[in-house]
Amino acid sequence: MTLRIFRVLVRGRFAEMSTSTRDRLIAEAGSHDVFAAAFTPKGTFTYEPSLHAFTFRCEVREKGDDAEAVASDRAREMAVEYLDAHGIAYGDLSVTASDMAAVWRSRDDRNERGGPASAATPHDGTVAG
Repeated sequence: MTLRIFRVLVRGRFAEMSTSTRDRLIAEAGSHDVFAAAFTPKGTFTYEPSLHAFTFRCEVREKGDDAEAVASDRAREMAVEYLDAHGIAYGDLSVTASDMAAVWRSRDDRNERGGPASAATPHDGTVAG
């Protein structure tokens, strides 16, 4: 079975929280800015100081016919564990997984047709053009 790599976004909304939790999140917001976002095995948690919504990003590797569903479930569990561990109330979670092989194939197909990605950097790190 082929190992597949997924970049997964778990989005949600902040729920009612205590004043101390709200104050802590606002104070830490600079460390959770979208510019610090990355798809990592442990995940990164980002939000804006307005505390309306958040995103948990992670990279999950899975094998099997149901790899995308398993990766999505695993990412959701990771996000919930993170939120619970940090005392953050939440709701309206949604999960979106992108199979990176499919993304790369799509880009390669556009390259072969001379589409908008034709000047992109190929997988081998050399610059096309």
